Amino acid sequence: GINAEYGEVFVKIDSTPFANGAMRECFRAKKLSNFIGTHDKEDWHLPFANVVAKRYMKEVERQTYFDDVKLQMDAKYWAEEFDKAGPPKKIDIMQMMIVELCEREDKPVYHIETVIEGNYVKYNSNSGFVETQDHVCRNTPQAFSHFTFEASGHKVMVVDIQGVGDIYTDPQIHTYDGTGYGSGNLATQGMALFFNSHRCNVVCERLNLSKF
Repeated sequence: GINAEYGEVFVKIDSTPFANGAMRECFRAKKLSNFIGTHDKEDWHLPFANVVAKRYMKEVERQTYFDDVKLQMDAKYWAEEFDKAGPPKKIDIMQMMIVELCEREDKPVYHIETVIEGNYVKYNSNSGFVETQDHVCRNTPQAFSHFTFEASGHKVMVVDIQGVGDIYTDPQIHTYDGTGYGSGNLATQGMALFFNSHRCNVVCERLNLSKF
């Protein structure tokens, strides 16, 4: 489970998305500081954070939003383990929160994340795709996926690595038995698809990962 904290925040979300993936769309949004009194909530000149609000384009069970947070936090655990192993470049996975817009009639829910400034790149997918920009494949994201497979005793693999630099978001997790983590969990087939396109690199060697 997730150790959840609940509280009241004030957010302002654009009415039109600026980007979308296969299942979710992204909106620019502002989140007022939690330290601002509720009587000041209409003053948007006060301190705020630029955030991204994400929602599913097709209706899903509310539990799906919570399951996504668990997936991302589980992936963050593996990112911390990767960093402890001493790679040349450390990585991180964004923290995610859920907001329910309780003043709207349908009380919609969104995922909220801090904005990552920079060039957003999808480094690999859950089905074997590898980004080779200008015929160059970045080492760290691919080595991270490989690392999770070995560090977990071949039980899980974190894939769908994407983000800005080495700050990642929206990963997917494959499990050996296909349980948990939604429809993107392709189990051992997804793991095999990763290794079919994976070429071990200097980071894999530095972490003493088995050669594929």
